[in-house]
Amino acid sequence: TGSTDAEVYINVLTDTTLIVSGEDAYGCTSADTVVLTMNSLPIVDAGSDEEMCAGDTVTLSATGANSYIWSDLQAGQSVDYIAGNIAEVVELSVEGTDLNGCKDTDTLQITVYKVTAAITGDTTICEGESTVLTAAGGDSYQWNTGSVTDTIHSEPIVNTEYWVRAEDTFGCFDADTITVFVHSLPQPDLGPDTILSGLPVTLDAGSGYADYLWQNGPGSQFLIAGTYGEYWVVVTDAYGCQGSDTVFVDENVGIQLDHQMKVKVWPVPTRDEVYVDLSSWKSGDILYRIISLSGQKVVEEKLSGDIIYRKGLPPGFYTLQFCVEGELFTTKILFTD
Repeated sequence: TGSTDAEVYINVLTDTTLIVSGEDAYGCTSADTVVLTMNSLPIVDAGSDEEMCAGDTVTLSATGANSYIWSDLQAGQSVDYIAGNIAEVVELSVEGTDLNGCKDTDTLQITVYKVTAAITGDTTICEGESTVLTAAGGDSYQWNTGSVTDTIHSEPIVNTEYWVRAEDTFGCFDADTITVFVHSLPQPDLGPDTILSGLPVTLDAGSGYADYLWQNGPGSQFLIAGTYGEYWVVVTDAYGCQGSDTVFVDENVGIQLDHQMKVKVWPVPTRDEVYVDLSSWKSGDILYRIISLSGQKVVEEKLSGDIIYRKGLPPGFYTLQFCVEGELFTTKILFTD
């Protein structure tokens, strides 16, 4: 090279032979020869770009060298890459070294797809209502109801679980589950359908409801009925479910069966028995019946004396009928606890 330095730096492009000679302080000389061999670089191939789903694993294989180190610090010709739980594009490189120590690098791109299924809709409904559930996050859907659309209409009668599988065009998928809770309708009870009483009458719709609406407007649990007629209430519970009841408040005519016949029944209401005043009636057999509000005849027998006994009947309103000489006379009685 013509250099007289002890060290030289040269750029070798082909195989090269170098001769160096040296001379000591006494003028003695010697020479040596160095042969430099040019080795070709390896051609490292990291493989094709990859597409995968979040959380999946793919095996990457490099070629072209004898040993490999990947940019995620894994060593080996074939390594497993585990995708994270997010959608992202990752570049991964590998450096390969051949037997001569020569190195080369290649890079591939990994595209990670992520599907997140989600169901939205009203999950708290009242008995008899329906709900619309909508799935999102995918390109196609499969519900446990069999539907393959993104939206389903359902009218469950009990608490029901729904799940959907959402899938994208690449084949990645995810699932979501919800429960639709069905609440029973409230059942306010103002009493018998017909209340025979003097005025005023206090109507009780029951406690614990969020809202009370009477026929004359918003109110509370109780309403004082000051006139005879129909009364109704609509109650709303904490879930927004509504129920109603209607009663008719009528004058208590059980005190006198008929103005002309002058037959009296008392006391009304009563716990055990009622007394019947038949002083204005002609002598003869008198048949009486006790009929429940559902129309069922629960007692039918001849009247003996002036007392009609309860005979173990449950509390409530009953119709009392007298049959005398082919004529039928009716009144109401109330047995209480």
